[in-house]
Amino acid sequence: MPSLLDDPLTKYLWQQVQNMGSYENAAQSFWHHVYTKALFNHRTYAVDYEDPPITEEQGQRKVDQTVRVLSSDWGTLYVLLFHEIKRNEISNAELETVEFQAYTASQSYCKKHNISRVYSQTSVGSRARFFLFSPGSWTPLDGKDLGVWDAYQEFGDRDGEKYIIGQLEKIKREGPTLPTITWVWDPNHNKHFYVTPVFFIFDDGTKIKK
Repeated sequence: MPSLLDDPLTKYLWQQVQNMGSYENAAQSFWHHVYTKALFNHRTYAVDYEDPPITEEQGQRKVDQTVRVLSSDWGTLYVLLFHEIKRNEISNAELETVEFQAYTASQSYCKKHNISRVYSQTSVGSRARFFLFSPGSWTPLDGKDLGVWDAYQEFGDRDGEKYIIGQLEKIKREGPTLPTITWVWDPNHNKHFYVTPVFFIFDDGTKIKK
């Protein structure tokens, strides 16, 4: 499989991340390019930057990148992936912090919107790992402990790039998790339905606009 780093611009941005003393914006530029030019470049995806995980936290905190997908049934965007990014050279404490930031963003989002699970990526420079949050659990997809350096895969290594892209493609295939639904019995139609902000949706697939 061709490497994304075969592209001169992608390689240039990756090299900027590796420079001694590079700032966080170098890592952000690299991941912005990878996300918007290669992985989430279809019009299906909205890639947002420096947004709070929920509107109630506006002005209190920001997530570096958030990938959202529109649900026509629900009439709004739902999170596919949160992404917290740090510069290439950070301390052990900062590594724990970036993973905790992703955890709290996921927690706030799932609690507000009654979502059962959401994915996160944390990146240190061009190294990355992935997590799955569900209420009561925060699971690294690599099976390793929290806050450990060897869990991070380097995009500049062929195996690392393959792993990172593979995880992101898997998350794309699954799509965003939508709110937990409550089925209600409709005696008039003799079938169950649930309600979204846009539709009454019946168990046979019928939709009635509100």
